[in-house]
Amino acid sequence: GGPNFGDVKVREAYALAYHPGHAHAYLQIMLDQGLGDSLIKGLGAQPSVGVLGAGAGAETLAFFTFFALRGLQPDEATLSLVDQADWSVQRQVNCIDKIQEITGMCPKKIDTFIQDVVSPDAFSFLSQFVPNKDLIFCPAIYTELEAQHNGLGFINEVCRLMKSQSKILVIDQAEVNGFAAACDEIARIPQMRLIHQGDMTLRVPSPPDGSVASSVLDGVPYQIQNWRIARTKYHFSWVLLQKR
Repeated sequence: GGPNFGDVKVREAYALAYHPGHAHAYLQIMLDQGLGDSLIKGLGAQPSVGVLGAGAGAETLAFFTFFALRGLQPDEATLSLVDQADWSVQRQVNCIDKIQEITGMCPKKIDTFIQDVVSPDAFSFLSQFVPNKDLIFCPAIYTELEAQHNGLGFINEVCRLMKSQSKILVIDQAEVNGFAAACDEIARIPQMRLIHQGDMTLRVPSPPDGSVASSVLDGVPYQIQNWRIARTKYHFSWVLLQKR
């Protein structure tokens, strides 16, 4: 099992100790591997961006930072964030406020949804959510669902609902639930065109010894109860697809 993000203390611990490293990792991949340019190519100046499994918004912060670095205006975009836990407080501080601080602006419209994407009413929700998005992020959601043996089926269903020319990025730590191998299957989903596929191992900055973040990473309750250890490097794999 993974962290119980239904517990507000676990969400706070993640946002404090892990979120900065994850955001840094996503941005480095976008900059160093050409993924960022593949994401924004043909996206238009007013994209509608959706994130399934948004959490505290690490990938969102990285994407809009990259968006601004390429001279595009985040305040022309709309953003929709979905997660089964209520990350609103952590996301505001660690993502939305940071986008404003780094780029000087925020997406013109931000919607948040608390939704379990495999609940009985999920299909109705996804049928309304997916079709009008130009870009969809699925960070870690495949591997979380693959633990229930339906990760690939879920990604297939999202792809089926997407409009023509829209893109989906499925990205996670390569070693989790066999994700690196699964990327080859995801890349072959019918009606989708492979835009970018890759993997990268990268180091991330560690919080200073003695800092609150360092204490959280070293804390026995968080590590033992949630099967987490401090990370100084990550190995990510990803697949970026476009609907034909």
